[in-house]
Amino acid sequence: MWADHLQARGDPLGELVALSLRVDEVRRREPDATELAPIESQAEQLRLSLAEQLLGPGVGELPRLRLRWQHGVVRAVKLDPVTSGHADPPRVIVEVIAALVRRPALRFLDQLHLGALAPAREHELLDALTHPQCQARPRRVVLGRMPGQFRRLLRADTRPPAHHAPSPPPLSRPLLEAVAEAGVTWLVRWGWVQSLPWTAGDHGVRRQKLDALLEQPWSPALGRVFERAIWDTSLQVRRRILAALPTLGDGVAPALLAALAVDLDRHRRFGDLVERSLTRAASTHPSWVAGVAQNFSEDEPWVARWLAGQGQRSRSAARPAIPRIAGMLRRGSATGSSNDYRSHGLRRALHSFGHPDDAAHAAPFDDESIAELIQKLGAHRSPG
Repeated sequence: MWADHLQARGDPLGELVALSLRVDEVRRREPDATELAPIESQAEQLRLSLAEQLLGPGVGELPRLRLRWQHGVVRAVKLDPVTSGHADPPRVIVEVIAALVRRPALRFLDQLHLGALAPAREHELLDALTHPQCQARPRRVVLGRMPGQFRRLLRADTRPPAHHAPSPPPLSRPLLEAVAEAGVTWLVRWGWVQSLPWTAGDHGVRRQKLDALLEQPWSPALGRVFERAIWDTSLQVRRRILAALPTLGDGVAPALLAALAVDLDRHRRFGDLVERSLTRAASTHPSWVAGVAQNFSEDEPWVARWLAGQGQRSRSAARPAIPRIAGMLRRGSATGSSNDYRSHGLRRALHSFGHPDDAAHAAPFDDESIAELIQKLGAHRSPG
């Protein structure tokens, strides 16, 4: 185990991960156990004492950067909306993120969501993710807003998109190949999903390659290839991988997130294929539903609604989403973004679970902004 390896080296991050995993184990086994509160407090005090060491000295330059923690490591990074004053200079954003992704505490980063960047800064950020010293391997990189529908794709080459709507400047294929090699499976640029290379050849060759890969034993690396194939520009390839979802191996939850986004297609290019595939996957693999419940973001209210609509077999697996949805709504109220379509979708999902959004279970949530972390550090250093 990674935490054991770190502890053997004397790295305090290993102790934090091990303690956080113990908290999760006790909470899952017996939520009302008397030993839970002291262990939670011990883990939080250790996290605060290590925060500067884990994140580096530069994150204080970006106080609206929001981190989602899980098991002692950072799983998601997002910039909160600008509510007052001036936005942070793009140069500062890129420099802070470029340094942050080199920290071991970002090793299991799943999503990076920043604002839209000018082409030069966008290149700098993507170069940072492909640098040999980068520890993070995020699946999803969102630069700009998360789309509300996912019909439009940018090709993985320099040809202009077929649509006439304004689109971002094309990225070179070598850069996109490097981004894919670094582990990225979704790349959203200015509200468009950027198709990423996952194999060479025309759509017929890619379809044959996909069929061959589907015959291979499951592995995490192969899973990321399948996730990229979901965003292939060939409808044939996309239909094949989406239909195959229920047959894939463990760790497929991120692919379900992509499929749920594809299912928003109002023109229904895939008919009912995606819905049938998702229904079968959820009913036969409740653990996949649990993975989705723990990793979706507030920018994906459609995922919350899907979780709330799960049948009896997978309902309990979806329940970890409840405190996360409630926390998302509470944070939206605090930041002034509680009246957009995302919040309405999250609120409907929470009520579908049978919980009002002001219930007591809404209190805990596993993320914080750097500004909030700095406040906690101040209290930690000056108790009482």
